[in-house]
Amino acid sequence: MAIIYSYPVVDPTLNDLVLGTDVDAQGKPTKNFTIQSIVSLIQGSATGLEAVLADSPDGGGLNILNIGNITGSGVSTSVSFTDSTMTISNGTGTGFVSISSTDFVGDLTGVVKNSSSIQGDVTGVTQPVGTSNTKLATTAFVMNKVDPSVLQYLGDATGPFDLNLVDDDFKISGTANQIETTATTVGGNVGTINLKFPTTGVTLPDGSTATTQAAADNSTDVATTAFVQQENSAQDLDFIGDTGTSSVLLNS
Repeated sequence: MAIIYSYPVVDPTLNDLVLGTDVDAQGKPTKNFTIQSIVSLIQGSATGLEAVLADSPDGGGLNILNIGNITGSGVSTSVSFTDSTMTISNGTGTGFVSISSTDFVGDLTGVVKNSSSIQGDVTGVTQPVGTSNTKLATTAFVMNKVDPSVLQYLGDATGPFDLNLVDDDFKISGTANQIETTATTVGGNVGTINLKFPTTGVTLPDGSTATTQAAADNSTDVATTAFVQQENSAQDLDFIGDTGTSSVLLNS
């Protein structure tokens, strides 16, 4: 009758013994081996796992799962990965179709490509007002610099008024036959607005006033009604009669 022994199942440790046969010794005696000796044999022997991977780096085509870390030492410490499309070798990745990540640590350098674009709601650091360099400007930086593209002018006593440089036109009205404006290109988009009287003459509004020139002024200065009146009042008509000279005032 056979005797069957039942042993409890426990988690092995490196110092536990495993019963085995020494096939290389005479008589093939039964011996106990520690688990640590077996692990060392697999890692370092000529036919162990290390030697197998050195002879066949792809591990026989099997997948290696749940690797926490890979370090290298010796002649070469570089590690390369490839899946026939994507390759990472010596710190350089090629063949990526897309990269998805929660965050990138460190600076992204060399991201310069002609006709490239960034889509979606991309945010950035808003630089201080007055910054003038090659850093990217956010919409907040632009609004802080020009808010909101408005030119304010006083006008008359009812001002000031806001002139939006994008949506509004600045016009001088009510100056027909009085003042005309012309624009002169100085350079680029910078222009000069000239205000002048039209060459065909001006028509001043009723009630316009001017400086009254001195009596006997004979120049191209504008003559007011007061100037004409003083000149008229100062004139008389002299004549010689039978008994002497006399005068007649033209305004009486």
